[in-house]
Amino acid sequence: MKTILKALSLALLLCGIASAKSPYPPNWPYTPVTTPNGRSLEWKMENGVKVFKLVAEEIDHEMAPGTEIKAWGFNGDTPGPTIEVVQGDRVRILVE
Repeated sequence: MKTILKALSLALLLCGIASAKSPYPPNWPYTPVTTPNGRSLEWKMENGVKVFKLVAEEIDHEMAPGTEIKAWGFNGDTPGPTIEVVQGDRVRILVE
């Protein structure tokens, strides 16, 4: 439950930050994020808003070779995929 609340807090924080007006002109060039596991969360554009979907679920996670634990993760992994946005994006994050 703590993980879900943290994700929700992060989502609300991102929504507040992302809805701020960007000081950059439209189509400003940016460098995409390079994630360690190569997993950025896919999104859909709905009425000018990037919509992301996170599914919080219990998963089996290998802490060390041969040592598995039950953990909470997002979209089948822990810590979960990277949510990539840039300043000025309008964002909605759905958490199941």
